[in-house]
Amino acid sequence: MASWKTYLEENQDGFLKQLLEFLSIPSISGLKEHKEDVKKAADWVAARLQTGGLENVRILPTGGHPVVYGDWLHAPDKPTILIYGHFDTQPVDPLELWSQPPFEPAVAEERVYARGASDDKGNMLAPILALEALLNSQEKLPVNVKCFFEGQEEIGSPQLPEFISANRELLACDLILSADGGQWDEDQPALTLALRGLCALQVDVQAARGDTHSGTFGGTIMNPIHALVRPWIRCIPHRARLRLKAFMMMCVCFRISNGLRSPKFLTMNPTTRPSWVSMNFSVNPDIQLMNGPGHGPRLK
Repeated sequence: MASWKTYLEENQDGFLKQLLEFLSIPSISGLKEHKEDVKKAADWVAARLQTGGLENVRILPTGGHPVVYGDWLHAPDKPTILIYGHFDTQPVDPLELWSQPPFEPAVAEERVYARGASDDKGNMLAPILALEALLNSQEKLPVNVKCFFEGQEEIGSPQLPEFISANRELLACDLILSADGGQWDEDQPALTLALRGLCALQVDVQAARGDTHSGTFGGTIMNPIHALVRPWIRCIPHRARLRLKAFMMMCVCFRISNGLRSPKFLTMNPTTRPSWVSMNFSVNPDIQLMNGPGHGPRLK
């Protein structure tokens, strides 16, 4: 029986074709006119999970855009891992900045260009293919696996908290692995342990009954924008700027690939230096994190 690696290599062309098909679905969750496209993407994901060997595959309603669930639970006494991802995308405006229609995937220089190629259709398809490769080559998985893919991440997952609360037993697991992330570089994966959360709210400020002259009343009647900004300023620690400077100092100190030596008070442990060198890590003064040659996944 072929190994999982051989299986992936032998089926690479077919997997690429499937990815392009997936990317051609305009599943924009933030636009009502694409509601059916999000459902179409959910259907595609459900069918792909079944093809990959997952069981109990179903599309579940949320009151908004649906979610897709599937599992493989045949590893007694082993932990259960839940794999998360999303099949909805951001809108595509402004269209004039695209070199080709955003939902007509293009392959150029071993890269895939399309809306959702890396956020998150390409990323969430990868674990499905990995599970398929393991099941086809070994006929089992080393752990229990649940797949949970949603169609409303790009609008803040408004119905997901209530859905998760109502389906705690179905989604119960020992660890969650999010496929909505990136790699360190083209040949080296990365494991992200934590990200900042999301909080959305609306604040209305009521001021004078009508417009007032700034020169006459500007010193006695507070401008609504000033009243609105004041509480948010208080949410930021007064040492935030110092903390940012400290973080930047650490980034600069770890510019080891450029040969910059660390100050004595932030000396790098000699045992960890080879690991950092192998990652080719560098941070330029402007923190230009998005200045690479492209944003599509490499076809390797």
